[in-house]
Amino acid sequence: MGDAAPATAASAASAADVDGIGVFETGFSILFNVPEINLGEPGWVVPVRVPGLARTVSLQVPDIDARNTSLFAHHVWKASILLARLLAAAQPAADVAGRTVVELGAGTGLPSIAAGMLGARAVVASDFPDAAILDALRRNLDVNLRPAGTRGGDGGDQGGQGGQGGDDDDIAARCHVVGHVWGDDPAPLLHHAGPGGFDVVLLADTFWMAHQHDNLLADVTALLAPQGVVLAVAGLHTGRRTMEAFFDKAAREHALVVERLAIVEVPVGSGSGDELVWNTVPDDAEIPDTIEERMRYLFAYRITR
Repeated sequence: MGDAAPATAASAASAADVDGIGVFETGFSILFNVPEINLGEPGWVVPVRVPGLARTVSLQVPDIDARNTSLFAHHVWKASILLARLLAAAQPAADVAGRTVVELGAGTGLPSIAAGMLGARAVVASDFPDAAILDALRRNLDVNLRPAGTRGGDGGDQGGQGGQGGDDDDIAARCHVVGHVWGDDPAPLLHHAGPGGFDVVLLADTFWMAHQHDNLLADVTALLAPQGVVLAVAGLHTGRRTMEAFFDKAAREHALVVERLAIVEVPVGSGSGDELVWNTVPDDAEIPDTIEERMRYLFAYRITR
C-alpha cells in the first residue's frame, strides 16, 4: 500500500456524495425498499460485524483498474456476508473448525476470514490473479487474522482476542492467498489441502458468468475431498435461469448432490453489521421475475459428492 492511508467507509462516503451516486443509491434503497446487494467502492475500508465472530472484520475494497471492474471484486457483496454468517452460526452443515477450506472468487475475502477465525486448519482465499485484487485480499487476511501489533496491513489494530478455533499466533500462518483462473491447474491450491482435497469449498456470488460454469465446476470437483462439502450463496440478481443452470449442471453432469438450505431476504440499507435483519422466506415462495425482486433474495446451497 502507499503512504497515504486508505479512505474509511465514512470518509469515502463523503467523496461519493460529491457526485451524488452514493446518496442516490442509499436513498433509493431505503425509499423504495429495494436492498443494496453490495457495500463499498474501490479504495474503501468496510467494517463488517458478523454474530459469532470475536471481532469486527475490516475489509479493504480493491482499488482495481477499470479494465478489471468486470470481475466485480470492487465491492463487499452481501452474499459473502450471508455466507460468513452461516459459517459463524456453527451449524453442522457449515462447521469449519479443524477442516481445510478454499474459497473461489473470494473478492474481499470475508468468508475466508470467518473460516480462519472459526478455527479452520487451513484456509486458501483465491481470486483472479490481478495484482490489486490479490493485494487487497492479502491485506484483509493480514489485518484480521494476524496478532495485534504484528499486522502489516493498513487497516490498523482491530483489538480483541483471536477466533474461536485457535490462537491468533496460528491463524495467519494457516491462511493463504493464491491467484487462480477457474479451470486452470488446481495444484497451487491443492498444495495447501489435506490428502484428497479440501474439506470445505466456499462460493459466494460466483455464478453470474454462465460461460464460466464448466470451469468453476471443474475446480469444485478437483478441489473437493470425497467427504467434503461445498457451501454456496447465490444472489438472485444473477438471474434465476443463470443461477439455477449452475446447480442443475452440478447435479446432472458431475453427479453432485445439491441441497438448497434457505432463501434469505437481503436486508435493506447500507449498514454492514448485525443490526441488519436477515429473514428467511418459505421455500415455495413465489418470487416475481423483475430486476427489483431479484435484488431482494439470496439462495444458500450445500453440495456434496
